[in-house]
Amino acid sequence: NLLAGPIKAGKTVGMFMFEEKYETIKAKMKKIVGEEYIEGNNKIFTHNTEQDHLWTLLNLADVIEQWFTKCDVILVDHLQAIFESAAVLKGDDQWNVQKVFMNRIRRIMAKKENESKAVILISHISKNAQAKGANKIQGTHGINEYATKVLEVSKDAEGHSSLKQWHSRHN
Repeated sequence: NLLAGPIKAGKTVGMFMFEEKYETIKAKMKKIVGEEYIEGNNKIFTHNTEQDHLWTLLNLADVIEQWFTKCDVILVDHLQAIFESAAVLKGDDQWNVQKVFMNRIRRIMAKKENESKAVILISHISKNAQAKGANKIQGTHGINEYATKVLEVSKDAEGHSSLKQWHSRHN
C-alpha cells in the first residue's frame, strides 16, 4: 500500500476511497500496517464517500485543500470513480473540467506550506493495447500535463509486480 510508509513514519494521511466502505478500508489498513497503527490513531482520516453527496471535481479539490491543513499525504482512489460520477455543470466539457481539477491540485501543491506534502491520485489505465507509457491513463491528458510524476504499477502473467516511472516534471 502506498500509505504504509507514511503511516509508520507518523505522518498524517487522508484517504478518499470512492469504491470502498470505511470498515473495508480499516480492515485492509490493519493488515497492511498492523492494528497498533490503526486503532485510536488520530492521524488517519477517511472521507465518507458513501454519503449522498453530489461530488464535483472542484469541490473535491476544495476538500483536498482543506485537508492539507492537517494531512501530510492524501490519497484519492480512484480518479475514474470521481470523473464518472462527478456532477458536471450544464455546458461544461468533462475533459476541460478534469484539466481544471488537475491544474487546481498542482496549484495547491505549489504553495510554500505544502512543499513537503503529497497527493497521490490513483488512475486506471486504458485497455487500448496500442497506448504506451503515460498515454495509457484514462481520461484527459490533463492528468499527464499537470502530474509531477506518473508511476505505473502492474503485474505480469506470472503475477510479479513492477513499478515504472513514465513522467516526471523534476527529471
